[in-house]
Amino acid sequence: MLDPTTWPECDAARVGTEIARLGLEREAYELEEFGLTLVPAEVTGAADLCRRVFERCCDLIEERTGERPDEATGSTHVDVFTPSLYHVVHEDQVFRDLLCHPMALALATLLVGQRCVLAGTEVFMKGPATGESGRTLQLGARTEGLQLGLHSDNVMIPEPFPMVAHACNVTWLLSDYTVDGGALAFVPGSHRMRRQPMPYEGLKEAVAVEAPMGSLAVWHVNTWHGSYPRTIPGLRTGIA
Repeated sequence: MLDPTTWPECDAARVGTEIARLGLEREAYELEEFGLTLVPAEVTGAADLCRRVFERCCDLIEERTGERPDEATGSTHVDVFTPSLYHVVHEDQVFRDLLCHPMALALATLLVGQRCVLAGTEVFMKGPATGESGRTLQLGARTEGLQLGLHSDNVMIPEPFPMVAHACNVTWLLSDYTVDGGALAFVPGSHRMRRQPMPYEGLKEAVAVEAPMGSLAVWHVNTWHGSYPRTIPGLRTGIA
């Protein structure tokens, strides 16, 4: 077994040592093999912090719109699947505490390097999908069965995409994620396709990311992902 603690000082040794220190070897393998990994809440230890972040998100939405999100029914966010908040990291220390969680930093650094910078923060809060609100936009490739169509996070990047990640998505689950609750979907190994999916491509290969609040999902910028419609009351919330 390789021991990066014995190597001369370099970026690879620092990253490898941190991954080993945090016990994230499995997650590092999943990022390489599948293009996405999930660190469960019992490993991150961040469930309480994520709950505080969720409450602060509700505060900000209420301050800005005059209406507090309805956590019980999700009636305030019916048919919503685009971000509800942008650029919140400066609003409260709880956001910065989550941003600087060592496991999130280690996995982001593994993908994009020691000199990575924060591109933005987006809060996705969505309620039940009814199809009755007039909000019919579906981002990404048209994909039956998904509310948010499959897509990669590459924006204005010509195909074929580079295999080395120039960006990544680090998303904290601020609620439980289940299929009927509108969970994230992704296509394992799609980061190697190095392009956006074609219309209706990838649905049969897509799998759900189901995990409790406090879990951490990280994926390569090339990875195809989307989300399922929420079919039960309440809110599915995450911060990217």
